[in-house]
Amino acid sequence: MNKFKKEAARSIVLLAVLTILFMVLIGRLFFLQIVNGEKYTEKFNLRIKREITLPGTRGNIYDRNGKPLAVNKLAWSVTIEDQGSYASERERELDLNGKIYQLITLLEKHGDSMENALQIRLDKNGNYEFTADGFQLDRFKADVYGRSQIEDLTEEEQAADAEDVVAYLADKFCVYSQADKEYTEKEREAYGLPEEFQKKEVLDIVSMRYALFLQTYQKYLSVTAARDVSPETAAAVMESDLSGVDVREGSIRVYEGGEACAPVLGYTGPVSAEDLEESEEKGYTVNSIVGKSGMEEYLEDVLQDHATFDELIYKYLVLEDKILPEQICMILYDQGAADKADGDFESWQHGGISTHELVLRKIDKLEITPADLALDPCSGSAVVTDTKTGEVLACVSYPGYDNNRFAGQMDEEYYYRIYNKASLPLYNRATQQLSAPGSTFKPVTVIAGMEEGAINAGTAVVCDGVFDKVDPPLKCWHEAGHGSVSGAASALQNSCNDYLCEISYRLGMGEDGMYSDEQALAVLQEYAGLFDLDKKSGIELPESSPQVTDSYAIPSAIGQGTNNFSTVQLARYATTLGNRGTSFALTLIDQIDGAENEPEIESQIDLAPEVWDTVHIGMEWYIQSTQIFNDFPITAAGKSGTAQEIKTRPDHSLFIGFAPADVPEIAAAVRITNGYEAGNAVACGREIFETYYTLKGELYEKNE
Repeated sequence: MNKFKKEAARSIVLLAVLTILFMVLIGRLFFLQIVNGEKYTEKFNLRIKREITLPGTRGNIYDRNGKPLAVNKLAWSVTIEDQGSYASERERELDLNGKIYQLITLLEKHGDSMENALQIRLDKNGNYEFTADGFQLDRFKADVYGRSQIEDLTEEEQAADAEDVVAYLADKFCVYSQADKEYTEKEREAYGLPEEFQKKEVLDIVSMRYALFLQTYQKYLSVTAARDVSPETAAAVMESDLSGVDVREGSIRVYEGGEACAPVLGYTGPVSAEDLEESEEKGYTVNSIVGKSGMEEYLEDVLQDHATFDELIYKYLVLEDKILPEQICMILYDQGAADKADGDFESWQHGGISTHELVLRKIDKLEITPADLALDPCSGSAVVTDTKTGEVLACVSYPGYDNNRFAGQMDEEYYYRIYNKASLPLYNRATQQLSAPGSTFKPVTVIAGMEEGAINAGTAVVCDGVFDKVDPPLKCWHEAGHGSVSGAASALQNSCNDYLCEISYRLGMGEDGMYSDEQALAVLQEYAGLFDLDKKSGIELPESSPQVTDSYAIPSAIGQGTNNFSTVQLARYATTLGNRGTSFALTLIDQIDGAENEPEIESQIDLAPEVWDTVHIGMEWYIQSTQIFNDFPITAAGKSGTAQEIKTRPDHSLFIGFAPADVPEIAAAVRITNGYEAGNAVACGREIFETYYTLKGELYEKNE
């Protein structure tokens, strides 16, 4: 019995021990798989798996007629990885630098060049110079010297010039020596390094080493060494024995729309250092190519040579009248702005044509463009819409630029040349330039006057050339006066300032018979808001915010005051006038990946039919009264305007309109910056309508 009890006690102890061990095992498994399972799985994956990001092909962009504007072209890129195993740090430095130098030689042999990952280049004198300034340069220096904040830079680092930075990087990446021990002749021969480097070769080596350095913790990720290389280069690289150097098939962005489409389309390029942190949330890396402006940037979200010393001398000689016209023309030829083989140079040199005639010939042939001259007028914009849907049929800003030279690897010389142009080709005037609307605002005042009962369609006003019921008085553009203006439509036809000022005056008249500028201003603001002139247009591009006037009710009635609108905002306004009250959110997109982009209505304006009729008749009468539209076979309605920005430069020239007048299909807004007189914008408006109906095949039918 005692023996049985002992055995039973032992069994109980053993069972208890096993139970405890089992519970410990269960607890350990729970801790490993439930509590820390995700962390251990991630660590395991990091050991056995490597993710390589392959760039996706961007979608094509077409115009409304199916013509390609932005497409992808097959291209080869050369990449490099730091994947070697080395016996020593010296061997690693020799191997990487030798490999990069051999790649540089191979690329140059076939007419290609290395990517530049630094904000440094060689100037025309063969010296290093920075390609950035201000904050961007300070940020670059901080990155190079390993400082997390710009403020952490030492005085010496902050004062470093481009030569200093290259020297620092050459030492950091052991271009000439390692650990203060120069490479021997035998080492250089073994790794294919030259006895002496050219400055460009040093820049290319440290640039590529810097790019690889940025991938220190993800060595398996390759760095692009050269883009869009020739087939000969691609074949030579593949046949070489450079380990870690590879050729990848990809694509480059090509733009077919010309300079006129560049501000709308934008361009693609490598993600910038300052934007990388934000962009990494979308999965981007230092090698990513992203949309940089325009539709390319918009669709990214939807779809997941500074002036040389000689040039500066020329500038100040011209400003101080110490240079002759003949010398200016020679500068054009010397700097490549004109070609000596143009057929005019030799004739000019031998006295066959004068300097004045030479310049006129260049301008007439557009060998020298308004954008090159930067003389008023040299810029403008136009927006054309479908009145039934709010689709933007055309959005043009002049001057433009060749976005092909920005796509992929930036053409820095071209960029700095256009960046410094006084005509500002990088500025999208269609969406970002604001100015007073001038007389194009007058339909709003007429509508406000009729809707508020200040006037009716047949209200007559006598214009004597000056409105003097307020101080200071405001003159009509027709200084002698229009005499008796028979009604509101006639006021729009003749653009009579006196009549429009009278409307605003009546809108501000209180029950006590006293005029209130604040009251009149509030009514004008209300009706401007009715046409959504207080909102952005909705177009998928960076757009300046409009400003509805907040001062001076009488001048505001004729489009002055503090009114400020962009061309695209005036185009939306013209669209709403044309279709009698439907204000759309303007859009450049017809469809994305086959999905139709439905029109979006911002607001619907409900006015009496007599009000719409009066405005349409007045705008149609204006078109009929201007000789610019003589013999135009399709009825049109429109309103011109001028806006003064500063007294030392010409007025801006503006036009809004729609056609056909009775059942509008398209609307347009045109602004010629410092265009002198309104007729210049009106002429552009006619050409827009003429081009549209010619392309439709209807203009010739009407003429027949």
